[in-house]
Amino acid sequence: MSQIKVISSTSMEQYRETVKTASEIAKDLGVSYLLEASVQQYEDKIRIIVRLIEAKKDHQIWSETYDRSLKDIFAMQTEISEQIAKKLNANLSLEELKQVERMPTDDLEAYSLYLKGKYFKDHGGEHSFENSNKYYQEAIDKDPEFALAYSGLADLHFMNLFTGLSQGTILDKLNNIRQLALIATALDGGLAEPHSILGSLEGVFNYNWKEAEKEFLIAIGLDPENYLTRMQYARILFVTERFEEAMEQLSHAQLLNPLCYYVYSFSAIYKVQMGNYDEAIDHTNKALEINKGYITAYWINFDLHMVQENYDLAIRELQCILELDPNTGQYSPVVAKLYKENGIDEIFKWLIDYDKTLNEVNVPFFMAQKYSFLGEKDKALELLEKSLELRIPHIIRIKHNIYFRNLHSEPRFLALLKKMNLRATYGPQKTIY
Repeated sequence: MSQIKVISSTSMEQYRETVKTASEIAKDLGVSYLLEASVQQYEDKIRIIVRLIEAKKDHQIWSETYDRSLKDIFAMQTEISEQIAKKLNANLSLEELKQVERMPTDDLEAYSLYLKGKYFKDHGGEHSFENSNKYYQEAIDKDPEFALAYSGLADLHFMNLFTGLSQGTILDKLNNIRQLALIATALDGGLAEPHSILGSLEGVFNYNWKEAEKEFLIAIGLDPENYLTRMQYARILFVTERFEEAMEQLSHAQLLNPLCYYVYSFSAIYKVQMGNYDEAIDHTNKALEINKGYITAYWINFDLHMVQENYDLAIRELQCILELDPNTGQYSPVVAKLYKENGIDEIFKWLIDYDKTLNEVNVPFFMAQKYSFLGEKDKALELLEKSLELRIPHIIRIKHNIYFRNLHSEPRFLALLKKMNLRATYGPQKTIY
């Protein structure tokens, strides 16, 4: 609904057991209204109690109880959505009405399986990939024309490309993800998520930037309130050196999901690469305020201190990273002693040796960063070429990566940029450093 900004459910999750008042929650999230609901099911009957609260006054402006048969669940969702829009004086367009009234499937069992698949995908945990994959596939088996299930399965496998575990090559998986996303769009042209997935496939893995943007704009047009789509689109914009537009998309994502720590980490990465160090540390601090154990934020801080040659601070961040993982905590005093006795170069050599013990597809790219810092350009370039061959996602950021500045004039580096359809010249953009 274009006239209503809806905060992402991931920002709302932490308030499930909160003692905060409605006005306090609304202030945290920057919203005017809160929707509370309870759902009860008994056999084939369902009861939903809904309350709409004007947050500033902590005043209930509407409440309704729905007692229906479970088979009417989609009609109930439509009715509730239309009632809320009416109470908020939002005028729905014909296209929005179609979206609200659309039934994803006629098979309630398939829908239940889809929700289970989505739960495990969104909440993670041990065996989450296997469980999510199982339920999505079962939903498709129950209803082979269930577009949401294909889309969810495509997204699950797409997310798995970024986990770093080397179970099969990325190239092996790309075609399967594409086919699932295309099936979803063919079955339901109104779904935004598969277009977002196709946009990322075209940009992050195929380096077809125009086609990537086309898919992202379709996705945003279908669902302007999806913060994940805007995050992924921002990545494409930044890589193609449309920096202001990239930051605008990330700012929009932060408004839609103000308590999402990885939105802030995305922004911080770009701030570091653009040389806005104070803003970068502010964004990593916000990410860590939301999730103190978010290792990526510590790595961004590590890079931030490295680029400013604040090596003592960088080592502290590295110690935090090691101590967050029970399997690496023992190395924290080791790196502190090594740095004190031999300096930062020895730390990078130690990190390279540690990387060699890892069974992750991302390792070649991260080792390339370390070799480049140490001035071993040939080894760095060899690993970057391997990263491109393997389609490691991080490779698309090499042009503005802080560790590769000493490679900018190298013919092999410029050849990599050309293969990714990126400008092999820096021109005015060099001022971002």
